[in-house]
Amino acid sequence: MTNKEQLIDLIGHRTEALPVIKDILAESGITDKAYAQIFKLIYFDLADSQEHEISFCKSTKEWRIGKKPLSDLRLFCLLGKVHEIVWGFVLASWDECIFSSWISEMPALEKAKADMTAMETMSHLRGILKISIENMAFKSDSRVDWGSDTDVDEPSESD
Repeated sequence: MTNKEQLIDLIGHRTEALPVIKDILAESGITDKAYAQIFKLIYFDLADSQEHEISFCKSTKEWRIGKKPLSDLRLFCLLGKVHEIVWGFVLASWDECIFSSWISEMPALEKAKADMTAMETMSHLRGILKISIENMAFKSDSRVDWGSDTDVDEPSESD
């Protein structure tokens, strides 16, 4: 499987994300900000439904998937997938570059690989999450049904 095919699988075959990822990386480089933007793009902006949307609830200070709490382990797995997406994008871009057919590795590619490896530390993960907290706020228009253990969606008074 090629790097491009792996990347397409990682982004759930949503090829409309590719130019956005390209723009994010072109603007911000291999940084906490870029990874946070890609995390938001994949799991918030392009979530296939509200129940799969990843967000941060400031009132409870917890990450959520839909309306359910998201475990730390699951959150770190999703961040790991973002790292794989960046690696896949960089390597697929290199494969498509004409220079890749002439030279197996270039100093720029080696630097990008070193930068991506450096992003895999706890301090960078904390930085990515800190940025994401502000950009992925939990939105709930539901009210609590005090007669049951679950939230019930009701239209808000402004509807």
